[in-house]
Formats: sequence, structure tokens, C-alpha cells
Amino acid sequence: MSDDEIGEHGTGADIGEDVFDVPPEMDRIEVYQASGMLIAQLGVGPSEALLRLRAHAITTGQTATEVARAVLDQGLQLERDVDYGRKGSRS
Repeated sequence: MSDDEIGEHGTGADIGEDVFDVPPEMDRIEVYQASGMLIAQLGVGPSEALLRLRAHAITTGQTATEVARAVLDQGLQLERDVDYGRKGSRS
């Protein structure tokens, strides 16, 4: 987007545009931000974090964006998987 397209307020939005209309790219940004939080929370890589977010969405009947917003706004925390292959994790 060029500086001319951004406009006076730096948003690219026209005056009178509904502020609740979220552009599709914002959904993706939220999903990737939430994936980043899951990387730290679960101790997994980026692909696994995104997979876990999507899996949670499917199993709970939500969209990935809805789950991402719950992670970002409401602190939704997904549970870590138990890795029984690790030394010391079995009795």
C-alpha cells in the first residue's frame, strides 16, 4: 500500500467505513500471533503450534480465528501433550 492509499489517519480506511469490518488479512495475523503464543506456552515449533490451534478449532466447532482471538484476548491455554517417550516421564 502506498502512502497515498493510506490516507490522513494512517489506516487506509474511508471516513464512514464500519470499524468492525475486519479485513481478511487481519484474521491471518491473529492466527499467527496466537500461534506464537502457543509456541511459548506449549514448547513446540511453529508448525505444531498452528496445527494445535487448528485442531482445537475443529474439535470445539470454532474457526481458527475464533480460537486465535480466545488465545490472544482471553488467555485460552491449550494443554501440553504428554510425551511418554521422554526419559523420566514413566514410572
